[in-house]
Amino acid sequence: MDEKQQAVVSLLQQYRRTSRKIHIAPDIPERKLHNARKTCQIPDEETITALFDLTEWGSAKHCLVLCPQTLYYNAGAPGKFTLDEFLELPITPGLGAFKIGDRPISSSTDGLPNHVVVQCLADIQLIHKKGPDVDLANDPDRPFQPNVPALIAVSIGGLAILIGGSYILTLCDDDWDATKIGAVSMIVVGSSILLQTITGLLRAAKRKKPADQEK
Repeated sequence: MDEKQQAVVSLLQQYRRTSRKIHIAPDIPERKLHNARKTCQIPDEETITALFDLTEWGSAKHCLVLCPQTLYYNAGAPGKFTLDEFLELPITPGLGAFKIGDRPISSSTDGLPNHVVVQCLADIQLIHKKGPDVDLANDPDRPFQPNVPALIAVSIGGLAILIGGSYILTLCDDDWDATKIGAVSMIVVGSSILLQTITGLLRAAKRKKPADQEK
């Protein structure tokens, strides 16, 4: 295993801590490994580095499989990219499915949301392009994939708190009492939530995409 592959495995281990559906060799459940090899048509002699289980119930029949020189997948039908092909393709996020190049691949399970897979794959691309020592957290070419549905849901909650606090405040007398203090607190909390979610969306919009994705 070369330095880039070691860096990729270290990256996957970080993602593994937050997603139970990312499996890294040799700790890939045998049943999932068998299903992935069969549905993605992976040769028995091919070494598997990691498996992204894209199924709801954990069968891994719908999956992405990372090998040293190939990325296999099954998204209703089997397919694959060589490593060189994968590194040159844009990864486009979406609500129902994301795309690698022009091929749609869906992962909408609770255990492995689309934005997590997209961010992980983009990070793998950067490691291969810029080397194992790339500072992913601060690299200007790293795309940022927010969990847009979650941000929208949180922002709606923040707006509801803000409106509720504002309404209660209109019912209060001029004197400061517990009700008025509570209403002001709701306004502050609601405003803070809205600010954080808007900042997250703006951050995503302003982040540069890798240069080869802008062509």
